[in-house]
Order: sequence, then C-alpha cells, then structure tokens
Amino acid sequence: MDYGIRLAYQQHWVNPDDALKTLSALRRLPPPTSEDPRLDILEAHILVSRDAAGAQAAARRAIAKGSAQGSKLLVAFAYGILCQTMGEGSSTQQAIRDCEHARQGYAAAGNRNNAARTTSDFGGLYFGMGELDKAEEMFRQAIHVFREVGDIEGLSAASANLGDVFLAKGDLDGAEHTLSSAIPGYREIGDKDGIALTLNDLGEIARLRGDLSEAQRRYDQAKVSAQEIDSKRALAYIASGLGDVLFDRGDLAGAQGRYQDSLALRKQIGDQQAVAESELSLASLAVEQGRAAEAETVIRKCREQFHQGQQADDELSASTALVDALVAQAKYSDANHEVQQAAPLARKSANLLLHLQFDLASARAESASGNPKSARVLMDKTLRSAQIHRLLGLQFQTRLALAELQAKTGQIKSARLDLRQLEELAHNHGFGWIAAKAHSLEK
Repeated sequence: MDYGIRLAYQQHWVNPDDALKTLSALRRLPPPTSEDPRLDILEAHILVSRDAAGAQAAARRAIAKGSAQGSKLLVAFAYGILCQTMGEGSSTQQAIRDCEHARQGYAAAGNRNNAARTTSDFGGLYFGMGELDKAEEMFRQAIHVFREVGDIEGLSAASANLGDVFLAKGDLDGAEHTLSSAIPGYREIGDKDGIALTLNDLGEIARLRGDLSEAQRRYDQAKVSAQEIDSKRALAYIASGLGDVLFDRGDLAGAQGRYQDSLALRKQIGDQQAVAESELSLASLAVEQGRAAEAETVIRKCREQFHQGQQADDELSASTALVDALVAQAKYSDANHEVQQAAPLARKSANLLLHLQFDLASARAESASGNPKSARVLMDKTLRSAQIHRLLGLQFQTRLALAELQAKTGQIKSARLDLRQLEELAHNHGFGWIAAKAHSLEK
C-alpha cells in the first residue's frame, strides 16, 4: 500500500490515467487495506484538475474515515483538497471554513509545509473574491515558508499565484517576471498542469500588451503541456484565452468556438463558477454579434450567480457586460441604473483592468444618454491609465469610443481623422475587430 500510494502520486505528474490505474489496483487489495482513507486522499489529489466534484467527494470520504480513526493529520489533508478546489459547488463561506480546518489541522500537527500550502490556497480563494491585497499577503507568507523548507512545488505554485495578483493590479512587468520564475520549479518536479496554467497567464499578459502573435504562441505552448496530462481545467482556461485572441483579431466565429470549448470542459469538471465565466464570455460576444437582448438574460443570470458566490470581481465584470448590452438595445436609463448599482463594486475592486473596463462602459452609457462632457472625462481618464500600464487593446477600445463621441458632438472631420489613424494602427497590430469597427464608422 505504501509503495503503491507513492507510485501513484509520482505518476499523476506524468500521466494521471496511470495514477488512476494504480489507485484502482490498490482498491482491489483485501479489506481493511482497501478501505484505507489515504486512497481517498490520493483519488482527490489526482482528480483536482480533472473532476472537481469527484475530488470533493473523495475528500469528504477521507474526512469521514479519518475522523473515525482519529487521524487529525489525514483529515487536514482532506480539508486541504476541499480548500484547493476553492469551494466549487459550495458557498464561499463553506470554502473559507474548509481552508481554516485544513490550516488549523496542519498547524496542530506541526506540519509547516502543508500549512503553507493551505495558506496559498486560501490566498487563491480571496483572489477570487477580489480581495487582492489579502491574497498577496497570504501568497507572500506561503512563499517565505516554502523557501525555508525547500518545497519547490509549493514555491512554484505560490509564485505563480502572486504573479496573477500583479497581473490583476495592472503590473504586467512584475507579473511576467514572477510567473516566469515559477516555470523552472514546475519543470524540475514535472508539474505539467502548473506549466500549462503559468504559460496561459503569460499568454494573457502578451494579449493585454497587444502582442497577439506572442499570446497565440504562449497559449499553444500551454495547450501542449495541458494535453499531455489531460488537464481539463487548464485546457478550459487556454481555450478561453485563445477565444480572446480570435476576438481581438476580428474572428468572432472562431472566438465563439473557443469559448464553447471552454464551456464544455468546465461543465465536465463541474466547476460552476468557471462555467458562468465562459457563459459571460459568450454573452459579451453575442452583444458584438447583434444579439444583445439574448445576451442580457444570460448576463443577468451570471451576475446573480457571482453575487451569491461573493465573487466581487466577476460580478463587476458581468455588470460591465450588462451595461454594454443595455446600451446596444438603447435602454439608456437601465444602463445608467446598472452603472450606479455597480459603482460600489468598482470603487472597491483592486483589479485595474476590470475597473478601467467598467469606466469605459460607464462612459459609453453617458455618451449614449446625451452627457458628452462627463463621458469625455471618463474616457480621457481611462485612456491615460491604459497608456501608462501599456494595455494596448483597451487603448484601442477607448480611442474608438472617443471618436464616436466626437462624431456625436459634431466634430466630424476630427472624428474621421482619428478613426483612420486608429484603423491603421489596429490593423498593424492585428486587431481586426477594432480596425473593422473604425472603418465602418469612418463612412
């Protein structure tokens, strides 16, 4: 049993299917050996990136068995799995309790390393809630312990998570440096899932900078790594990122296909939070395709789900999409009401990109409602921040909105000049969607 568990744990880095075969062989041993709760822990560990619901079910079996045996450390391991899955399928408060149970159990056993791992997972939970400063503090605490105890796996994961915090805050250089520093550790231990997710994030950084070719290359690299171990979670993120690249390039049909691939994978995993994120991407695309009324219904459903799950940043993202959908339907009063309702979320959010996207949507609503001065102030502010942080795609979107505003206020000649310049610049950087919209507005 001991050697079988060790073998399966190593196999899961290389080929999770082999690990599951070893697990199946161990379960065929005669009882009571076959009822060892360590097998449930092992199953949960293998399934984390493939089947969130299955991983949680196995962890709960381990908790029941470990509690009956009085094995506090084993119970802590099981709660650690529940914490790692970020409460998928359960409430945020339940996820917080799971993380606390795991951390307290490890601390009581004097297991600093796994206590740090739970701290890192806890940071991920707060990251999802939009509390970036708290998440950063936890990731830094975990990194300090991992360096002291020499845990390469934990150090790589926490470093990648810290890079995601920098990315959300708009520090693209800091994010790239921190994420890149995680890859050698992942390679040393053979963690292909970690490599895939980190390359995916590096692809996102390249896309935000406007380097769509580099973003495509990073996503393709990530896909190869994820496919080697059939990491559905990583493949779903990658498909979504590739959809964003295709959207920027103006291939809306291709983008829709990638978003649908991501949605299907997330449904297989059972990650309802991520399912809603994919549904929101598809709904935002539907607005651009002229199906705003259809999109509005989906966006409202997603927004309510994010609200119930206390996912503040995702809720803000849904509100931004809803404002755009309402403006597209000429529901200007409803759009401005949504802006007012979501404003407290925007003020609280530390996610720079989401904040700027919300400001731009708010400005478009102001412009459509006949308030050009307030719209111009918001657009100018958004453009300056996008330029400072080198968010090229957002710069293009804001310049497009500014040109539309000029045309509405009678500055036709100036608007056409700006649109021609924007079309050329967007075309040179491969942003076919912006180039096409600028061209259509020139007429």
